[in-house]
Amino acid sequence: MKKKSLLATILLLGLFLLPGPACTPQTGETQTPDNPQDPHHPGGDDPFFAVTNYQDEVVFNMDESYWNFYVDTNVEDWGAQSNADWCQVLTSKGNEYENPHISITALAYVQVDENGGYIYSAPRECDVTIKAGNVYEKKVHIAQQGRVYFMLTQDYVWTQSLMNYVLSVSAAGVPKDAPIVTNSYSYTAKADADWLELTRKDNATLRIKPQARAEGAALRSATITLTNIADDYQTISFVVVDSESTSGSDDYDYGDQTDWDD
Repeated sequence: MKKKSLLATILLLGLFLLPGPACTPQTGETQTPDNPQDPHHPGGDDPFFAVTNYQDEVVFNMDESYWNFYVDTNVEDWGAQSNADWCQVLTSKGNEYENPHISITALAYVQVDENGGYIYSAPRECDVTIKAGNVYEKKVHIAQQGRVYFMLTQDYVWTQSLMNYVLSVSAAGVPKDAPIVTNSYSYTAKADADWLELTRKDNATLRIKPQARAEGAALRSATITLTNIADDYQTISFVVVDSESTSGSDDYDYGDQTDWDD
């Protein structure tokens, strides 16, 4: 059992990922789609308001970050408001040099303990409400991550022959729920083989559905990579092997001959 405890400690300490520049959006830069130089509205006297690049959600990393929404309107009375102090909103009615827009700033989200050590905080969230009289009202959900980590549990076994942590799945095509430990707001999961279908059930569970391996066919392996949604260089990978027998006999032997109960 001492080796099990050692493995858990290695997994806990060795798989923390350090933060860096965000990708959605880039830290320290204002990110927008192309600024429309000649926005079009239906014309006439009817009130019109549209956010030309509206999206339901924006996710920031821990650094101070920015995002712009551009506005196309003939309405004078419009604005935007945040329900959290750390999420600051400014609006511009536009001028001859720029179009009307809404600027969102997420202040830096770095927390430390009494000894100066970094705290791996849960994401914080708020809403920004965009409103133009009785013509338009929508909310944008804002999420900001703190310092992010990914960890693997003892369901994943270090395998020297593959030089990676390994999770066994069914050769008969039976889905498996893989435990994931992270404080990331969200992540993507990608396999480098088409015989695996991946579904993120929630942040703590990745469902892995392998295609059934033909009887007598060679053992298959694939690498799955999890990528933090706001920092695409923050990743963790592990290997999946369809080593759980199709016939109910013993699983594949990796050759490590490690007795974790010693």
